Amino acid sequence: MRAPSLQQPRENTKITYDSLDVMDDDAGSGLTTCQNGFKIDSKLKEVTDRQAKYFLQDHLGSTIGLSDSNQNLTSSASYDSFGNSTNSLSTRYQYTGREYDNFFGLYYYRARWYDQNLGRFISEDPIGFRGGINLFGYEKMIRLFIRIRSVMMRRALRLGLLPDQWRGRL
Repeated sequence: MRAPSLQQPRENTKITYDSLDVMDDDAGSGLTTCQNGFKIDSKLKEVTDRQAKYFLQDHLGSTIGLSDSNQNLTSSASYDSFGNSTNSLSTRYQYTGREYDNFFGLYYYRARWYDQNLGRFISEDPIGFRGGINLFGYEKMIRLFIRIRSVMMRRALRLGLLPDQWRGRL
């Protein structure tokens, strides 16, 4: 990633949060108001200069498209498993519904920044080792534990053991 030129004009952005979700985004060039769903990072609509854009999201909450009020697709994107986008969207809310910062080329995940080119966070997990042994990882090793537990449960069922009997026998 190349450092930005010092000659480049900087734009201050003021963001107003409603609990954990962005409600207003004032980038100096205009106010953007967001309408959020019930879940965190579940964007439904954003309005800029009286122009409404409706979010189309995938199973991760990533913005895969924007449509106008006539249901016409105005822009679309797809992502690889690390968050690299194929196209540029006209919104900052992109991979997993998080804010993308064009200036730095990073995603903001409330407590730290994520670099999609590295496929990891660039700062340590603020909860330390309670989040797992990888302080820069994207998620804990929950999938590994779930898989181990499901394998153990299948073995217990094959042996005819009840759930309270299989501890220490597998």
